[in-house]
Amino acid sequence: MANTKQMQERAKQRKILAQAELIRTDLEQKICVAKNDTVILPAGPKMLGNMVADFYKEYQAMGDTANPHTSAEHFCSEAGKVFIISYKNEVAGFISLVTFATGNSNDTFGEACVVEVVYVKPKFRGLHLSSVMYRYAMENHNAEGVELSYQRITGKEAYWAAIGFNRIALVPEQMGTKQSIAIISKNPIIGWPINTANVRLIRSVCNTTDTRFHNIQKVMIKINQKIKCGVV
Repeated sequence: MANTKQMQERAKQRKILAQAELIRTDLEQKICVAKNDTVILPAGPKMLGNMVADFYKEYQAMGDTANPHTSAEHFCSEAGKVFIISYKNEVAGFISLVTFATGNSNDTFGEACVVEVVYVKPKFRGLHLSSVMYRYAMENHNAEGVELSYQRITGKEAYWAAIGFNRIALVPEQMGTKQSIAIISKNPIIGWPINTANVRLIRSVCNTTDTRFHNIQKVMIKINQKIKCGVV
């Protein structure tokens, strides 16, 4: 039974990678086109305006825990680096980067530059500006991953793999919470292959684990065992 499930999971992963390859060429062309009309600049609170509050309101509306009253000043004071993206001379969104501790499937930790928030104003959506910002973070700041809620990962695995993030890893302080987040990464030694089954399994283990009694290494071992056995 386990072997059958393992074969099914490998087939799903191959499908994700094949879909990503199909998406990649088209996505690269769209990113190149969008770049011609965009400028990305370091930002302070005044340049962000109401975008931070709008981001948190949308985040909260999706069912995640967020404070819609977080000010741009407070956000900038906690974020590592913040940049705005301008599209045809209009501020269209922002991206923030932080240094993050990540756990991998070998039970070790490392620090990496991670995209914490990407926000695009509603009127500019569909122009691939988020993809432009992800690529900017990877090429100019060596961003290794993105911090995301699980619901933003599930169903979009092929897109994330096409961008370059094809692994999923834990966020230690987020384990044990129902509205938890994860890291998707381009680092091949971090986490596990990104596919729907793995995302669902990892989220389930984290949501049912009380970190007061379970350390991160034990949780990763538990996930490794379940993935190896094809338990979904």
